[in-house]
Amino acid sequence: MKSIVVVGAGFAGAYAARGILRRLPADYQLVLINPSPDFVFKPLIHELATGVFGKSVVTEPIGSFLRHKRFQFVQAAATKIDLQKQSVSVGRRSVGYDYLVLASGSGTNFFGVPGAEKFCCKLESVKDAALIKSALLSLRQNSRIVIIGGGPTGIELSAEVAVFASQLKKNASVTVIDISPRLLPQVSGRFRAKVQKYLLKHSISFLPGSGAAKISKNSVTTGKGSKLHADLIIWAAGIKPNLIAASQRIHQVEGYFAVDKYLRLKNCRNVFAAGDCAFVVNPDGKPVPALAQSAVAEGSAVAKNVLADINNKPLHEFVFHSKGFILTLGRGYAVADIKGFVFAGFFAWWLNRLAYLTAMMTFPHRFYVLMKWKIGFFRRRNAKKI
Repeated sequence: MKSIVVVGAGFAGAYAARGILRRLPADYQLVLINPSPDFVFKPLIHELATGVFGKSVVTEPIGSFLRHKRFQFVQAAATKIDLQKQSVSVGRRSVGYDYLVLASGSGTNFFGVPGAEKFCCKLESVKDAALIKSALLSLRQNSRIVIIGGGPTGIELSAEVAVFASQLKKNASVTVIDISPRLLPQVSGRFRAKVQKYLLKHSISFLPGSGAAKISKNSVTTGKGSKLHADLIIWAAGIKPNLIAASQRIHQVEGYFAVDKYLRLKNCRNVFAAGDCAFVVNPDGKPVPALAQSAVAEGSAVAKNVLADINNKPLHEFVFHSKGFILTLGRGYAVADIKGFVFAGFFAWWLNRLAYLTAMMTFPHRFYVLMKWKIGFFRRRNAKKI
C-alpha cells in the first residue's frame, strides 16, 4: 500500500488531508502526524484567553472530520525527514511515504530579545491562552498590561484584554508597543484611522517606533531607552516556521521551506509544503501573507496537486486571492476592508464570524459554535480559569 503522509494539522495540514481523503486513490493510504489529537482554530485563541468562550469552541477532534478506512493518525511530533529513503522519523519509528505534505506551522519568534522568552506570555496554543487568562484573573487593581507587537494579533488582543479587564473591574491600563513607526502598516489609511479611533476611545495606548529591547519580570525597556512598568507582558510580535530536520539539505528562503509555483519543495517532485512553514509567492512576486485564509487555500491546493500528480495530470499553479481583511475589536465591533471598501461596526464583526464559521471543519461544530456565540453575545465573559 502506497502512502501519503501529512505532517501537521493546522489549517494547511487539515485542509490538505481532508481534500486528499475525499478522492483518495484505491492503492493509497493517508497518514497524518500531529502532536495533538485536536485541530485548533488559532484565529480565536485570543478570545479564549479573554473569556469570550471556552475551549470547546476553538478545538475540534481530528477524528471528527478525517474519517476513512485507509486513514491513520499518529499522535506525535515529526523529528526528521529522510528525502532519500522517503521516510519521516516519529520518535523511534519511521513512517514511509510516496508523497509528503509539510504543514508543520509556526511558533513564536522572540527575535533574540533578552528576557522575552522567560518573562512574556505567548499566544499560540490553548495552554498559552489558559496561562494568559489565569494571569488576567490574578491581576490587582490598577495593573499595567503591556502587549508587544502592534500587528493584527496584538491589536485584536489588546481590545479583548481591555474589555475583559473592565468586566473584572481591574482598572487596568493596556499599552501596545511596536517597532513599526505606524499602526498596522499593511492596511489603508482609512482602516488605520478607524482602528486608532477605537483604541483611543477605550484608552488603549499605542507606542509606535519603539519595540522591545529588553524584558524583565515587571518591566519592558523599549528600543528608545524608556522603561515601562508591567504587571503582565504578552508577546505578539511575530512568528517563525516550525522546520523539521532533514538528512539532506532542503532549500529555504528566509528560514522557510522554499516552494515552487505548485507548492512543491524545490527539487523534490513528491514533497509539498503549505501554511506558515512555507515561503509562498504569488505570480506577481509578492509573498503570500501568513493568514488562516491563505493556509486554507494552500492546503486545498496541495491536495489537488498531490492527487493530480498521482493521476498523471497537470498540476495547477497556486495563486492566492485575498477575500478581504477584518480586524475584530471587542464584542460586536470590527473593522473590515473588502476589496478596498472599508467599513466598521457590527456588520463587519458579523462578517468575520461568518467567515470563521465557514472555515470550521464540521457542520455540527459550526452549529454548536453559532449557538455559543448567540448566547455569549448577551452574557458576561467567563471569568473562570480554562
